[in-house]
Amino acid sequence: YATDIGAPLISLEKEFSHRELNDHRFQWQGRHWLLTDLIQPPLVLSNVSVALALLEALHPRLPLTLGAISRGLEHLDLPGRYHHLTCLGKRFIVDVAHNPAAISRLVTQLKHDRPNQRFRLIFGMMQDKDWRTCLDMLATLALIHCYLPPLDDPRALASDHLSELLQTKNIAYQQCDSYAEAFSQASKEAQDQDIILVTGSFRLVGAALDYLTRCARETRTCA
Repeated sequence: YATDIGAPLISLEKEFSHRELNDHRFQWQGRHWLLTDLIQPPLVLSNVSVALALLEALHPRLPLTLGAISRGLEHLDLPGRYHHLTCLGKRFIVDVAHNPAAISRLVTQLKHDRPNQRFRLIFGMMQDKDWRTCLDMLATLALIHCYLPPLDDPRALASDHLSELLQTKNIAYQQCDSYAEAFSQASKEAQDQDIILVTGSFRLVGAALDYLTRCARETRTCA
């Protein structure tokens, strides 16, 4: 398609690439730029790499200094996308992955960043998505418990379908009556070493961020 419309094609691992360094730093190599010792933000690094390729391509019209790029990476915040939070001493990762491609990327990133990590999963999805494949991929993580709240959307998948699939995988689960019950129950039951993973729907992640924001206001112990 790029050839058809006369656009240059700039591809990851061909025209640009990245390499992780120690202490949450990385190096980026483009067609003209070599950026070293960059701060790695709390996002999927391949997505950050694509953004840097865009900045390089636009540089003749949008000149930026290396210092500006470094500061941008340092302060980069994308709520709801591989978003790490702590509330009442419990660790959360919140991600709006809602289809197999996004769930696959999330699972790959979690296994890379946190090998052997135990997760408590709060999950919900729309019925028109390939939820079976998504849940199959999430089940390859060390899931010790799943919480299934009802999603506030007429397209939402009934939690009964999710519970049936979890039963076949021998994964413990709890059907919850509300978002608040799912978040509260997961927080109460999570051990210090556990991470509470919230994913599967924008609706669910939005509710999670609302809950954690209220937690921050009420307790001032969240970050």
